[in-house]
Amino acid sequence: MRRVLRPGGRIVIAEPSAEQMHNRSFVSLWRRHGWRGIYFRLLALLVTEPYLEQWHGRNVVEWATNHGFAVDKDESALPFRRIVLRRL
Repeated sequence: MRRVLRPGGRIVIAEPSAEQMHNRSFVSLWRRHGWRGIYFRLLALLVTEPYLEQWHGRNVVEWATNHGFAVDKDESALPFRRIVLRRL
């Protein structure tokens, strides 16, 4: 990505929030997000992406800075995590 992006260019990564993907109880999701928390957790049970656990285990901020990017934004909210990277 760094090779084809001009300096100052941005990449936006939107991924399923780790909160809905991992073993959170339905009760805690209900308390924090209401019916949306339950809905997105049920959808997450259908995900068959084989590398999702490895991606959620990665420290994206460290990974990006080691590869020549600055992290402009990293926000996690149900149902997505949004990461904005800028090429240095």
